[in-house]
Amino acid sequence: MYSPDDYTISVIVMLVDSEVIGGISGPVSKIKNLVMAGGEYSIDGKTLNEIKGIDYSQWLDYWAKKYGKRTE
Repeated sequence: MYSPDDYTISVIVMLVDSEVIGGISGPVSKIKNLVMAGGEYSIDGKTLNEIKGIDYSQWLDYWAKKYGKRTE
């Protein structure tokens, strides 16, 4: 899906007591050095929609309502 000529894949693994409990992966543009917003995947390659049945903007709205908006 993402050309290795244009992208690398960033992987973040979450650990608790040395055991993997989850993680995310996402494409990073080699040209612009940016992580693509909403392009994240679970550690096993599933999209947010496949896991939760919602898209990124819906999830972001839910997060803001539950946890509040980010403040600087």
